[in-house]
Amino acid sequence: MDNPIHSKPAFIYLHFMTLTIPKPIRILPKVPGVAVIGLMVLQYVWMAASSDPNVHCELKVQNPHQSTHAAEYLGLDVVKLKITSECNRPQKYTEITATIYESNEGLPKKVAQFPNEIVVAAKPLDHAVEFERLTAPCVRGVKANYYGVAKGFAYLEGGQKFPVKGKSGKPFPVSCKIKAK
Repeated sequence: MDNPIHSKPAFIYLHFMTLTIPKPIRILPKVPGVAVIGLMVLQYVWMAASSDPNVHCELKVQNPHQSTHAAEYLGLDVVKLKITSECNRPQKYTEITATIYESNEGLPKKVAQFPNEIVVAAKPLDHAVEFERLTAPCVRGVKANYYGVAKGFAYLEGGQKFPVKGKSGKPFPVSCKIKAK
């Protein structure tokens, strides 16, 4: 008996199909390259001209108000003054002295002062610094009108010291009278 592996010669026929790869169609830009480069240069010039090289800082003083968070979670009746120091350059920290005034029928009366309050800027939001813990104990249910005033300095990353000041605006009614000290 013959060896079945060697009994018949085996031929392998391979049938190759030719693949036609189409040539890519060149897409021409609708706007010439020179115009695109010109627009990019114009945008750069516009942005450079509109960016202000001068330092601007301001204090945004909110109206004094009764803190609902302190009342609900800590059981405390306090009037809160919230202040934000905003600059167009990064800040290291801001130092302020803030005051709450009571304005009821006549001259304003200083009822709470917060001297030398310092808050360090946190990255990446170093253009704004928030003072959120300026509170004064009060008696709930007794109505008074308050406004806040603050002034101090913003210390910038480059070492500059920039004066800042702000006021909350017209007196705001609060149903919690700040206790006399």
